[in-house]
Amino acid sequence: MENVLRNHTDYPEYERLKIYRKSLIKNNNYLEIKDLGSGSIVFSGNRRKIGRMARASGSSLKEQRLLFRLANYFNPHNILELGTHLGQSTMALALGAPEGKIISLEGAPALIRFTRKKLKEAGIRNVRIIEGNFDDLLPELSKEQTFDLVYIDGNHSKTPTLHYVELIKNRLNPSGFIVLDDIHWNKEMEKAWEEIIRDPVFHVTIDLFCCGLAFLRSEQQKEHFILKF
Repeated sequence: MENVLRNHTDYPEYERLKIYRKSLIKNNNYLEIKDLGSGSIVFSGNRRKIGRMARASGSSLKEQRLLFRLANYFNPHNILELGTHLGQSTMALALGAPEGKIISLEGAPALIRFTRKKLKEAGIRNVRIIEGNFDDLLPELSKEQTFDLVYIDGNHSKTPTLHYVELIKNRLNPSGFIVLDDIHWNKEMEKAWEEIIRDPVFHVTIDLFCCGLAFLRSEQQKEHFILKF
């Protein structure tokens, strides 16, 4: 993980991520968003300015770079993302694993229409966005489909988050791992993360504060780390 967390290489893809994020922040248009998850602590209504969403709810540039490095280092062939949003994390994963295939699930139709167009304009071709509720979509994914990396950034509540992890963990490849965003977002997410740490299926868990990493790695002794990056 040192090769990922302490990697100070100035990848050319970083500039593409920066340009994409800036284009979102400067966007003064509005989208009608209906939350299927726990809702937003930033926005009180459904009509939301794209630029404000990019600042308040989207992945920071630092987090995008981390996702890029994770994908670039582990070279996952099949990636699953829960929560497309404005596509900032989606693009980071896509650039990090250009030969990989990404399935991204999103419940808000307005976000899907906007983000599909933006990713296409940005030259991203290895992402498939599927509309619907995670509870409905996850069981419907092909039973033969397994994943090397799963990024969860959706419902920020304990019970749904643990339910998603339960559905996903048996679909991970032996070297696969989960990236759980916002593990310290609220008390519920912290409790969910604590249960994931205790889950015997995950032999290596890493708390990066912004997110948590949970690796299967059955050949290793169970360990938990708290790291800064």
